[in-house]
Amino acid sequence: MAMNVNEVRASVREYVVGKMEDFLAANDAIQFDDASWAIPVSVDGMTVYAEVSVKTKAWKDTKTSPAFNPETAIAKWEAEKEEKAQKAAEKAAREAARQAKEEEAAARRARADELREEAAERARRNDSVAGRVKNTAISTATRQIVTNITKNLTKVISGLFGKK
Repeated sequence: MAMNVNEVRASVREYVVGKMEDFLAANDAIQFDDASWAIPVSVDGMTVYAEVSVKTKAWKDTKTSPAFNPETAIAKWEAEKEEKAQKAAEKAAREAARQAKEEEAAARRARADELREEAAERARRNDSVAGRVKNTAISTATRQIVTNITKNLTKVISGLFGKK
């Protein structure tokens, strides 16, 4: 007599659990269901539990789903891994571009700060006694040139129209 679906599942579960018993016992696994265990793992001083469950895949086609095909499952898994890797690479590229843009902006800000500091230093130099003397000399020379040009233009204009 052929086994029914539940008997097949139980048989598979018993076989796999029998193969895993030593592993589960050696890792202090805690059974919380007929075919499910939690294995405690220490991470950074915390206890985190990893779940291990034994499930039977469909072995024949049904109205709602096909039988389990390892090649199809592997291909699907590899495609998902590839898609995740591609998304991670795109994210890394966006982050690198953002970082480069940020560094460029920081360099521009640093250059602007340097230019402001240079301008401030020039202003401080011009505000010194020597700077004031220099600025006064330039102003005096400019004033003298403008005065001489004005006098000469006045003489030329007076000469054209005659003195009164």
